[in-house]
Amino acid sequence: MCWLCRGRRGPIKFGLRPRHSLGPSLDHVIPASKGGTWDLWNLRPAHFGCNARRRDRAPSVPRGTRSRRWA
Repeated sequence: MCWLCRGRRGPIKFGLRPRHSLGPSLDHVIPASKGGTWDLWNLRPAHFGCNARRRDRAPSVPRGTRSRRWA
């Protein structure tokens, strides 16, 4: 499930052409350009389109928020 739209756009779909808006990507909670790391705690699954739209802005989802499906 995409952590940015919280599933409103549907599931992340694998097997689509590269950079498809509903395809998979890893999003940095703290953007790499702002000092974020590639550590597992700083990465979340996201649609490529949601991730591209967010760019390097702070997340609109509070950092401690968990999906019910992940908990």
